[in-house]
Amino acid sequence: MRSLPLYAVDSALALGASSVTYVDTDPNRLQVAQELGSRVVEGPPDQSLGLFPVTVHGTATAEGLVATLRLTEPGGRCTSLGLFESEAPLPLFELYTRGVHLHGGIGMARPAIPAILDLVAAGRLRPQLVTSATVAWDDASEALLEPVTKLILSRS
Repeated sequence: MRSLPLYAVDSALALGASSVTYVDTDPNRLQVAQELGSRVVEGPPDQSLGLFPVTVHGTATAEGLVATLRLTEPGGRCTSLGLFESEAPLPLFELYTRGVHLHGGIGMARPAIPAILDLVAAGRLRPQLVTSATVAWDDASEALLEPVTKLILSRS
């Protein structure tokens, strides 16, 4: 989950977003987000940031989801990259009156893979900036215990 919000930053900018604001408490991820070209804000999602037409929830907590939804402008869209709790209390009346659209679920990337690879080949998507470690397959058991943003395991 740590890498998915960073891929969202990279994708938004590659697809033409005029600006992206990335909010996190982890200094390493904040640095990567800044290298990708986003404005970074250290701390939890907070209403003082303003409202955004598109938001991405990447905290994996119910509180983070609610905070992200409250940063979504009326009529805006929020995509949740994952929630590790089985239930989350949501401010449904508030979301209803503001017309906020929430998308949750596993992304269906397969149809988009050719376009994604074209963006990588053109240098517009830069997944290498998100990768924090690449290790040999034989070293996977130790590497998986480390707190990294994005781990790549190599069989070659």
